[in-house]
Amino acid sequence: MKNWIKKENVGASLLEREQELFSDFKNARANSSSYKIKNTDTVISYIKDAINHNYPIRIVGDYDVDGVCSTSELKFLLIALGAKESNLDYYLPKRFTDGYGISMKIVDNFLFPVEKDKGLLITVDNGIVAKDAIKKAKSLGWKVIIIDHHQPEVVDDKVSLPAADLIIDPHAIKGSSNFEDYCAGGLVYKIAQTANLSTETLNLIKSFAMMATVCDVVKLIEEIGGHYVYDNYIIVKEGLQSILQNSGRTTGLYCLLRALGLDYSVSESEIGFIVGPVINAAARLNDTGAQYVFEFLTKNDNNFSEADEIANILIENNKTRKKMTSDIMPILTERIASNNQQNDYPLLVLGKPDEIGEGLIGLIAGKISEEYSTICAVLTPVGDGLLKGSCRGPEGSRIKNLLDSCKDYLVEYGGHDAAGGFSLKEENFEKFKQCITAAAGKKPETVTNAYYDYTISTDEVADNLNLLDKYAPFGAGHTIPIYKIENFTAQLRRGVYYSVLGKGSVFKIHSKKADLINFTGEGEAMYKAIGKPINMDVIGTLRYNVWNGNKYFQIAFKELLKRP
Repeated sequence: MKNWIKKENVGASLLEREQELFSDFKNARANSSSYKIKNTDTVISYIKDAINHNYPIRIVGDYDVDGVCSTSELKFLLIALGAKESNLDYYLPKRFTDGYGISMKIVDNFLFPVEKDKGLLITVDNGIVAKDAIKKAKSLGWKVIIIDHHQPEVVDDKVSLPAADLIIDPHAIKGSSNFEDYCAGGLVYKIAQTANLSTETLNLIKSFAMMATVCDVVKLIEEIGGHYVYDNYIIVKEGLQSILQNSGRTTGLYCLLRALGLDYSVSESEIGFIVGPVINAAARLNDTGAQYVFEFLTKNDNNFSEADEIANILIENNKTRKKMTSDIMPILTERIASNNQQNDYPLLVLGKPDEIGEGLIGLIAGKISEEYSTICAVLTPVGDGLLKGSCRGPEGSRIKNLLDSCKDYLVEYGGHDAAGGFSLKEENFEKFKQCITAAAGKKPETVTNAYYDYTISTDEVADNLNLLDKYAPFGAGHTIPIYKIENFTAQLRRGVYYSVLGKGSVFKIHSKKADLINFTGEGEAMYKAIGKPINMDVIGTLRYNVWNGNKYFQIAFKELLKRP
């Protein structure tokens, strides 16, 4: 059980916090220059030129939600600008065969040569470190646009960029935007805003940009120079609105939401924790999964029966992914204990051949990182004497910098502050382990305290939830408040105080004003640990449960506390 402490300096009430946070919201929205990225209009010019000359246009994306969604956005944009579908082709790299991003292999085998020696190549959610592949494309006479949000390669303390004709990447081109923390889907939406598109097309692009922004966990609101930047917040808020409009959904997306029970109401939380994992699972388990889900999500032919069938396949695929992850976790936890690795920093977990699915290593690294409050890298053999690894860590881990420090031992790598991917030869594993351990330094002290924002009673749940609804969506940079709800009283419902649903994964304590609910699978154990009381204090967040068009109040609890 964590030691829960009320945060200091959060304001006396949620209303005060939100009023301060959104104090200059209207002014910021009115000041359009705050939301411009240099050369987005030039991207449109390049595309129109390729269309006018009847050149082939090729898009290379990525296999995660951001990559799939941003590639989808580009498809909608290109078609809206008048591109012939016969001149368009899209490629989502195969996670296991290709690895991340555009490579020489993709250039040589999949995209080129084509009938013409001129064309337009656009990389999205990748490309900023693909110097060789971009050079090859240029040598074939193609123009190249890179739309990416990853960190560039740094050589001798200087940024080293590919020789593309145009680069849209605020992290790589400093000063190109006063706000850097867009995902690729957000960047494509910013480009689309300069193209004078129909409201229907822009709504569709906005829906996919919203999904990418939520699932890539970029900051929704950020304070820069004493002012708040709300651009990602606006993308998510308006994207959620458009996704419930007919113009904001393709046939595929509509059927996926319907199959998940989200066709009438969907929040940013459900996008992040329900929709996103289903999209990601396609590429985690199948080499061509990303291409498959891209073609499904962009399908807009009103063939609902076929789309329903595919949606259910994707959902079942995600259930398989969940089971595979839950099955391997106890094995790895036991291995960590038997090897006395609990205090290793970073914690490197080496899988056996065919033990850990290559597409699951990132998920597993994240789970181990959270469990041990450390930086964790999970590696698995992939054949030909290679290991593929994924690294995750708490906020402030600066994983990309750690990998930079050990690049001499890596075949390829990339990432962010909190996540990274890499590959290396098996023979270099021990050297890599020594290098990253030295680069990481001393492990920070484990934080045992946890913090909540406000104390309320059950009588105040409704007012606070209605206020939350007004200022939603929430996410990175605009986190949903955590409450301590005092003196919560359980109520009998059909003769019982609580129920266990979803094969033990969902635990619900009944009440007249707002049910308690826990989705971690640990809720029942928490309740029994404090003696199954009728009255208790609760640490959690407030949410709506929408059923048959009706809203019900719920408290998603993180901890149950005995009353003093």
